[in-house]
Amino acid sequence: MRHVVGEEVEFMTIILWDSIAAVRALTGEDYERAVIPDERKKYLQRFEQQAAHFEVWWRSGRRTVKPPAERG
Repeated sequence: MRHVVGEEVEFMTIILWDSIAAVRALTGEDYERAVIPDERKKYLQRFEQQAAHFEVWWRSGRRTVKPPAERG
């Protein structure tokens, strides 16, 4: 996502992962640490040091799909 703020532009990247385990496979145990490749950092004035993680819920017809932790 892109948001213009004055003379700057903010970007938000949304990545859909299968699980937190998949995120940890990339980041290691500190899965809240933002991972930004060095070659991209040179284009940024600043960036968040931490990533935010959200669970995604959706409805399919009349059925609500729950996160794996709540499936029985």
